[in-house]
Amino acid sequence: MKWNKIKIEKLECLINKNKRPDEIIKELGVTKKALSLKMNRLGLKIKYKNVIKCVNCGNEFENYSNINSKFCSNSCSAKHTNKNRKLTDETKQKIKNSLMGFFNNKPKKEKPIKKM
Repeated sequence: MKWNKIKIEKLECLINKNKRPDEIIKELGVTKKALSLKMNRLGLKIKYKNVIKCVNCGNEFENYSNINSKFCSNSCSAKHTNKNRKLTDETKQKIKNSLMGFFNNKPKKEKPIKKM
């Protein structure tokens, strides 16, 4: 398939209209691979947004990448993951010992003496 100036201009126009790759493929009548190769050669990237509802807090957020995000932030992701997390007493003790060892071995900063 040959790309002429008209098709390239149409491609750029569709990208500027935030069209999805499958919509561009149908409109231009090209394969996914041909579209991908041409866009790479021209240095073009598709920027379209998805409006997604956060699984944890329910806030709606816009995602501009091709990655399917479920959470609006890392904080929400961690909260959701830790909701049903069950720690045994043994695990809790290991965490406690680890933290106590870290903070007890940390050198204390000496406060400078203020001269008046």
